[in-house]
This record gives sequence, C-alpha cells and structure tokens, in this order.
Amino acid sequence: MTQIDFPIGQNFSKAKLKAQFHLIKDTPYNNPELAYKILIPKGWESESIQAESKDLNPNTLKPLGIFKGPEDGGANPFVQIQAVQLVREITAANWLRHYAIATERKLLAIKPISDNFADSVMEFLIDGHPFTARATASIDGDRLFFMLNLALSSTYDKLAEIFGVPVVSFNLQRGSSKKSIEKHIPYNLDEIVRFNCPDSWKYRLVAEKRPAGKEAADLFSHDPDGNVCGRMRVKTVEKKVSPGVETQIQDTIAEYKDGNVIADNLLESIEVELGSDRFDSGVVKAFSAHVDGNEIRQEVWVAVIEVPEYYIVVSLLTPFREQGFYLWAINRRAYDIVLETLA
Repeated sequence: MTQIDFPIGQNFSKAKLKAQFHLIKDTPYNNPELAYKILIPKGWESESIQAESKDLNPNTLKPLGIFKGPEDGGANPFVQIQAVQLVREITAANWLRHYAIATERKLLAIKPISDNFADSVMEFLIDGHPFTARATASIDGDRLFFMLNLALSSTYDKLAEIFGVPVVSFNLQRGSSKKSIEKHIPYNLDEIVRFNCPDSWKYRLVAEKRPAGKEAADLFSHDPDGNVCGRMRVKTVEKKVSPGVETQIQDTIAEYKDGNVIADNLLESIEVELGSDRFDSGVVKAFSAHVDGNEIRQEVWVAVIEVPEYYIVVSLLTPFREQGFYLWAINRRAYDIVLETLA
C-alpha cells in the first residue's frame, strides 16, 4: 500500500492553533451521549444536520457535524463527523476497510493505532471529480465515530496538515458505560483453560469422544439470516497422547476435512502474544481452504498454545476475506478475543 503521511498538526505552534482554529462543542440532537468537542479552522461554516431519531442505529451512519471550508479549485473541503451503533465485535481498522469496500472507495493507506482507533486515506469520485479524504474510525463501547476530512485531490496536500488538527482534537464529552461492543461471556473448558467470547457466538460442547484429547467446545456465529457464518473450536489435547505442535495443526485440519473443508495454501504464520505466564509458547497458522465440490472459499485458522501437560488448540473456520470481508472481520475479531483472554 502507498506510503502516505498522517499529519497530526505538529507544525502548528500553540499560538498558531489559537489564531487559526476555534474549539467547537456540540451536542447533536440534544443527545448528551453524542456530545463532542473538536478544533475546526476559523472561517469554516457549520452546516445543518438532520436525522429522524436522536439515537444511533446499526444500519446508517448518523451525521453529527458538517463543517465546510472556503472553495478551492472549484469545490469546498469538508470535515464530516458521523456515528453508527455496532452490534458485532470488529476492529476500527477493519471497519474502515469494510466501509471502503461497501462504498467503492480506494483505500490508499491505513494506520491501525489500536483495536479501537484507526486512521486512513481514501480516494473516490464525486460527480466525476477525484477527491481524497482523511478518514478515521474511533470505537467507544458499542459506538463508532467516523470522521471524513475531504477535499479535491488536487488541493488535498495543502490541507493535509490542517486536517490533522480535527483528527487529534476530536473528543467525546461523555464516554460509553460499555467496555466492549458485545458482552464477553467467560467459559471454562475441562478445568484446563478459561477464555471469553462475544455473546453473539453460540457455545456447544462437542459430544463425540476424542481419543487424544479431553473436552472440546464449538462456538458458532450466524449472519442476519440465521445462517452459520463462522465456527470456532477450542480443545485440549494431552501431550503424552499426541505430541508435537505440527501434529495438532494437521489433526485439526483433518477435522475440517471430515466436514468437506479442504485446506490448501498457507496464508499466514505468526507467534501468539500470550497473555498468561502459564503458557510456554504459541503459534497461529492460517490456510486458504475450499468446500469440496464447489467454489466457495474459506479460511482455516489454527492456534496451538502449550502448557506443561497439554496443548490448547483454537481453530476458526471463516469465509475467505476477499469474498466476504465483513463476516471475515467480525469472525477474526472474535477469534482474537478468545486468544487474548486465554488463561
């Protein structure tokens, strides 16, 4: 992806900031949950916003503020602030990627800062004219705040430093009481491993007896139509019965093969960031896969974490990222939450 800078107004001294920007405090729709403050260039006009309800909903971005700059090159630059309610766990960066795909915008660069904040630059056409935008996503509880700072592509570079000031100065006046998008449910598997998983995933102990293992549990994610769109399995395996990390990976892939999911190419191989001292080591491998007999693409992720007497194996079956990005993104976030909370 193109190397692009993300200015944050560092070239403005305190005196210049005071001279060229003013602090806006607003409570859109008289809803204190949406109150924010932001630095906007002096001389930029605040435009009216409208919505049917003061509350956020999960289907539509709600405008919270629109600020229009002076015309340059035949068009006005804008700072737009919007928000949406989230119902499934997703990272800010993957929400921006999903937004770019859904709105057919070209993502020139993206900079994930944390799971809950990401910065990006996008390019798109409006009435045939090329525009460039600095786009950020910030997650607070189950709310996502989206800022779009846009200008004609021919004028964007001279506004890039100015756009950095609203990005870094935007703050909510009241944080969410929720710690996460979804409630995270704790599970305890076989008294060997504990983990949390988003509430939208349905938990079921595996009924069949596994000769090399102890207990196993499946978790299922469903799309809005009720169809299964993701599956995780968490299992424990005794080392003395089935030794070797690679053996656990191949055995897990074989389990999916029994369900007609055939893993083929290795996509990624990374070390797990372990959140507990009781774990010796961990590795995650991701494979592209297909359903036997058709062209449906999938991905199989397998994590193997070692404790002295056991392997803890966490696998994920999810749609292929290039064929169903949003479903892939929410499944991957849930998978990461399980791995991050292993204890």
